[in-house]
Amino acid sequence: MKIPVALLLFALICGVVNSIPIDISTAAVPLTGSVGASLSLLGNNEIAAMDVVMVVPLKPSTNAGSFFAWAGIQPSEGSQFLRSSLSYNPSCNAAGNSALETPTVASEYIDGSMTCQRTNPLSVSPGQEIYIQFRKSNSVWSVYATNMATSETSTISMDLQNVPQRIASLGLQIPDGMVASGDVIFKNWVIQSLLPDPNLCQNMQFSRNTICSASQVYEGNLQCALTNCVVKL
Repeated sequence: MKIPVALLLFALICGVVNSIPIDISTAAVPLTGSVGASLSLLGNNEIAAMDVVMVVPLKPSTNAGSFFAWAGIQPSEGSQFLRSSLSYNPSCNAAGNSALETPTVASEYIDGSMTCQRTNPLSVSPGQEIYIQFRKSNSVWSVYATNMATSETSTISMDLQNVPQRIASLGLQIPDGMVASGDVIFKNWVIQSLLPDPNLCQNMQFSRNTICSASQVYEGNLQCALTNCVVKL
C-alpha cells in the first residue's frame, strides 16, 4: 500500500495542509532520555502504513555513540518495536559502544526481551534525506530506509503475526551529557490507518522541545499528515 507523498506535497503547495508551527515546549533545560512525537490510534483502529523523511543531523560533539534518532511503529508502549534508526553506533544497543566517525541508518526490530535484529546499515552524511516507508503484506511488515542522495536502501521484513500496530512515533534517544551540534528534522510524516476516522490525528502527543506543524486528516479520513517535526536540541 503506497502513501501518495506527491499528493501531500501538492496539498502543501495549494495550502490545503495547515503548516502553522505548534510549539509544545522549548524550556532551556538539557534534554535526556527519549523525546519526539507519537500518534496512538484509538479503539480497534490500527496502522496500515507509514511514511516519513528524516534529515541526517550533524554529529553530536559528545556522547555520540549513545545517540539514536528513529521512526517506528509498535503495538503498545514498551512492546515490540519495528523501526528505522540513525546512529553513530555499530550495534542496536548503545551500552558500551564507542561512536563511529560517520552515521549509519539501519532497519531494526526490537522484541519484548530487548533483543535486536538489524539489517545492512547504510553510511549517510549530515544533510542527506532518508525516506522511510513501512508497508504490510498479509502478516509481514517491511521497513525500507532509502538514502535519497544515493538510492541505497536498508530493509527488514518481520512476520508480526497480525498483531495490530497502534503507535507511530518519531524520536530521539539522548544520553546524559550529550552536546548536540544541531536540531533533528523529520518531514512529510504520513500515518495511514486501516479504518477511517475523522479524528485520526486527535491523540497526537509531543515531548518538550518538539515543534511540529499542525496535523491534517485527509484521504477519506484514512491519513494523518504533518509537514514537519523538529526536535530542538
